[in-house]
Amino acid sequence: MILINKLKAALRIFLAALTAFAVLCGMMFFYRNSPLREKSRYENTDYVWEPNTFWGGMNEGVSFGVIDGQGFNNQSVVEHPDILVLGSSHTEGRNVMQGNDFTDRLNKLLGGSMTAYNMGMSGHTLYKVVQYLPVSLSIYQPAPKYVVIETDDTVLDSKAVEMSINGQVKKTAVKDNGAMAMLQKLPYIRAFYRQLDKGMLDMLLPEMKAKTQTAASDAKKDAAPDEAAYETMFAHLEKLQKESGVTFIIMYHPFEVLNGDGSLGFEDEACTAVFSQYAQKHGISFVNMTDDFAKMYAEERHVPHGFNTGEIGWGHLNDYGHAAIAERLYQTISESEGK
Repeated sequence: MILINKLKAALRIFLAALTAFAVLCGMMFFYRNSPLREKSRYENTDYVWEPNTFWGGMNEGVSFGVIDGQGFNNQSVVEHPDILVLGSSHTEGRNVMQGNDFTDRLNKLLGGSMTAYNMGMSGHTLYKVVQYLPVSLSIYQPAPKYVVIETDDTVLDSKAVEMSINGQVKKTAVKDNGAMAMLQKLPYIRAFYRQLDKGMLDMLLPEMKAKTQTAASDAKKDAAPDEAAYETMFAHLEKLQKESGVTFIIMYHPFEVLNGDGSLGFEDEACTAVFSQYAQKHGISFVNMTDDFAKMYAEERHVPHGFNTGEIGWGHLNDYGHAAIAERLYQTISESEGK
């Protein structure tokens, strides 16, 4: 009798845990549902998302959509785009409703006269995009007329630039088979794994985080622009631009700083000036969103980053930021086309 009671108690605990897990999976399906990673068909990104799968999120804004047939965040695949858009999660745009990211907005402004395709991918900084740039340029024949490269940082480091050019930037691991891949098909397990991958371990192990991040952060804040890094990077881009016949457009969106008096400031302005100088020297179009964002704040009191579900002026590009970028890119491309 005692054994039977213990078995019943164990069964109740198991069923309660299973019910709780099912509820968590249901919640995560809508709250933070990121598709599974897969190996990239084109190999111009570390990975792509599982094609034709639903994604959704409420942790930064409220947004939903479906990954396209090639594993990128577009409403549909563009087979031979005139404009290829590369960049990080800001470009990927899964923090705004599908159709509101700056690539889709740019397509609407172009009105069919040209087509843009978004190959932005989470974690793909300027260094990683440049590492893959030769491959990205070889995907389409003929090549796109323009390649837009998004960056949220204008601070360049010589060692990182060399690693980028030589293909040595660390790649994100793709676990698309085995037990881990199977477990990640469950929304809660997938969300938990993403949290670990994106820094939860650093929070759980603060001493390790402090050792690896604090020194690097202080060095970046205090260092003068490393002009050799800018020369190397932009000479490399100029060479690729000439060889491919493609026009590069680097689009920079600075992070804003909300000051105590209500004014708006921006990060790394000294490095941005040097970045612009070397871009001009090597014939690379540079779209600097600083003035556009300042004007938007002055006239409309909107900031380009942050959401009402989190902190304003922090995090990913919001609808206002995406809209402003699309308008500026449209103007830049229209002027280049002589319109």
